[in-house]
Amino acid sequence: MKKIITIIRQGVSDPRHFVQAINLKWRYLLLVMVNYLALATIATTVALSPVVRGLSDEMQGAIEHLPTFNVENNRLALAEDSKALYYTADNFQLVVDDQIDHPTGTLASNDALASKLDQSKPVNLFFLEDGVYVYTPIVDQLFKMDGLYGSDWTQDSLAETFQNFGMHNQFIVIGLVVSAFVHVTFDYFFILLVASLLCAIFNVMLNKPIRFGSRFKIMTLLSFIPLLVLQVANIFLGMITGQTNIMLIILLFIYYLALRNHSRFVQKVMGQFSDFVEKGDFLNKDDKNKKE
Repeated sequence: MKKIITIIRQGVSDPRHFVQAINLKWRYLLLVMVNYLALATIATTVALSPVVRGLSDEMQGAIEHLPTFNVENNRLALAEDSKALYYTADNFQLVVDDQIDHPTGTLASNDALASKLDQSKPVNLFFLEDGVYVYTPIVDQLFKMDGLYGSDWTQDSLAETFQNFGMHNQFIVIGLVVSAFVHVTFDYFFILLVASLLCAIFNVMLNKPIRFGSRFKIMTLLSFIPLLVLQVANIFLGMITGQTNIMLIILLFIYYLALRNHSRFVQKVMGQFSDFVEKGDFLNKDDKNKKE
């Protein structure tokens, strides 16, 4: 582990040192992965905790604004004297509207719905004409809650759900940690896998191509600091949208620098060795005279 820390520290100043990861055993790199996942899970949990704490209060605030509605023939129906609800708070957004169906594709594809929303809210719950949907801009995809919508869903059952959310904080915290771990693990290995595959394009710079397993080793060490910096940024700036694509570009650039600097270093050493041989500095005085 001491050697890994040394390589990472040296790699920060000169990326060529990350190439040394090729010679490391997998069990040492596994320790790097475990350490990152632990630190990233903590950072993600800390980053999302204010959102979860705020959700409870914001859901309580939404209860008094709920319109009267129920499910008729598996469709949302508002009472005749009730109007559609578009409730917006700092972290939470609730829509109850039986005149709008769900978007096909991204949220922006439904102009009638998107024009009435703040799409930056972390958690969004949509009761629409044809179903209940959850949306988060981090994933930019709507998820249909089939199980919830199949029950006798009314404003009373929704209010009870919001109240229960605030009463079970310990389970919410556990769920948050588990969700953070799953999310971080998936993102981590997705980034490592995709980056290691894309790094193959830099093999054209080399006389001998670097195989996938070796590229994966290099990427494991190379990505440790940038990914941790990203997790810290998420704590202070909120969950950054498009962070996977941004990180892939950064890692590919660092990998390119590692190969470039390593090639230049090898060329420099070989040049110095050639000069050394030509000058005969390794010969003793008698041998030099014979050579001359």
